[in-house]
Amino acid sequence: MKDEARLALDSIKKDNEELKKIGTDGSPDINAPSTYEDRSVIQNDDGTWDETITEEESPVKKDITQRASELEGFEIDAANYKNLAKIGDNKVIQIIDEINDKKAGIITTVNAAVSAGCSVLTGNGLWGKNGITVGGVVLSAPNTQTVYNTNYPKFTKDKGDIFVYDGLNNYMSDAPFTGITSSTLIETNVGTGFSTGCIVNTGDEIVGLYKTITTDISVGGACAGYLATVNALASEIDTLRDSLGTDWAAGSYVGVVKDTIQVKDKKTGSETMIWSYRNEDEESQQQQEANNNLINNIESQSEYQ
Repeated sequence: MKDEARLALDSIKKDNEELKKIGTDGSPDINAPSTYEDRSVIQNDDGTWDETITEEESPVKKDITQRASELEGFEIDAANYKNLAKIGDNKVIQIIDEINDKKAGIITTVNAAVSAGCSVLTGNGLWGKNGITVGGVVLSAPNTQTVYNTNYPKFTKDKGDIFVYDGLNNYMSDAPFTGITSSTLIETNVGTGFSTGCIVNTGDEIVGLYKTITTDISVGGACAGYLATVNALASEIDTLRDSLGTDWAAGSYVGVVKDTIQVKDKKTGSETMIWSYRNEDEESQQQQEANNNLINNIESQSEYQ
């Protein structure tokens, strides 16, 4: 074998030996003491001396032991923060479900009003470009319909979202924060991701079309009652959105959503540390495999011999 090839093989094999030490005990024959004696000497009132010996846990640990302990600590923290974030996410789901129930209640009330003889006002831009608005509360996505009294605006649900870093659970990725995926917040993904969001009127369509109740005709006061119910439900939706903790005007989160995001920030910090440990192991394994392939190529190529 040519000297150049032999020197290269020696270097690659040494590199592999060092890579094999990552995540393993480099000195298995050496054990760090688990305890040590803490000695103190005090003088008694009669002039004599006493020695006190206390056995303490040794702070000295082998690198492999310390590494495993640190990794376990981050994994425990990540699991605890995820469980805490589940509480916040479940609260968000609960509030959104209540909002959507009240939206469905508005549709039911409108249908009952129309059946009772309360007429529906005609068009002329009644629905507005920003969607259905009742008492200042926006209850649907922006309206694109123009055939009034035929194509009435459709209600859409409020919904929550989960945002996940694609690379954070992929220990072979080049970086933990590459790519972001969003999905609807549901019971099966609570506590996950780095953030929770809530977006009004962007969810699935609620069965039913919104129609405007008028009190311009006399139906024994029934129309006014239906209209009052719709306004009350819209007000309750507004209150629920506020309790969700979203500052819509400022475009920022407060309350439950903000608290949940802060917990997920801590979880993401622990998950990032887990990624760094696991990524180091994966990269070591990949580099060893690449080195072994190169060794085989050098040893098998005739021009290197």
